[in-house]
Amino acid sequence: MKSIWLIVLLVITLAVGGAYLTNQSMQESVYTPLILHLGVLPDQDDESLRARYSPLLDYLTEEVGLEVELVVASDYSHLRHLFKNKEVDMARFGGLGFVQANTFYDAEPLVMRDIDTRFVSWFLVRANSDAQNIADFKGKTFSFGSQLSTSGHIMPRYFLRTNQHVVPEEFFSRVDYAAAHDKTVYSILNNEVDLGVVNPVIVKAMIEDGRLKEDGLRLLWETPPYPDYVWTVHSTLNGELKTKLRNTFLALDILQAKHKNILNNLGCTEFLPAGVHDFKLLQEVAASLGLLDSSAQ
Repeated sequence: MKSIWLIVLLVITLAVGGAYLTNQSMQESVYTPLILHLGVLPDQDDESLRARYSPLLDYLTEEVGLEVELVVASDYSHLRHLFKNKEVDMARFGGLGFVQANTFYDAEPLVMRDIDTRFVSWFLVRANSDAQNIADFKGKTFSFGSQLSTSGHIMPRYFLRTNQHVVPEEFFSRVDYAAAHDKTVYSILNNEVDLGVVNPVIVKAMIEDGRLKEDGLRLLWETPPYPDYVWTVHSTLNGELKTKLRNTFLALDILQAKHKNILNNLGCTEFLPAGVHDFKLLQEVAASLGLLDSSAQ
């Protein structure tokens, strides 16, 4: 009888100890960075990116109370790698990057710009082109952006198939992939390709800073809307810090001069809360292309 009670006592002790260790490990996994590292995509040249984000970094440093540093990834895969290894605490992923990070690394969406809830891609041609629609480019040369770009490849390819009934590799004489959106723009301007698809925010920024003349290119076709860029954090980031970051973004007010500069640089008028449900279409498209399979990590 005594031995039975000893066994019962041992089982209870192990159960309680196991629960304590599990709870302790969960608590230890939550972290608060000393320096907040923000990771962004290299969707244009490094100098332009740092100038674009500088006002936001100053604002976050002041409001959140942490030193904030910008980390520019070398490419789309590199940003996901930085996030996976916690070399960045917060990342501005494109839609595809987010659904992959959410699937593989339990990333949490925080906020997105107002324009990101209904983002579009632009198919551009040279201003002197006589073409009126996509059909006019059969047998011509074409450029996507990066292969992992939501606005430069994944969604344009999806809409070419569903709206234009075009399989790029069969329709065009050559299909290129540019490393960044501004490089796609230059490839069209320099007659390297006849048609290209880009992120419109980058095009507008290039016009504003003088890298592109307003009459240099012409919009041929705008895709239907889809969800895209989103600021994302680790699920293990300190909860109070997550809330403070979200509220700091949501507090940006276009009517305040200081905030207006930040929002203008980022190509929007306000930020909105983001949820996983916002990316349902992208999850479906990414899954159909095998981009959420374990081999895609």
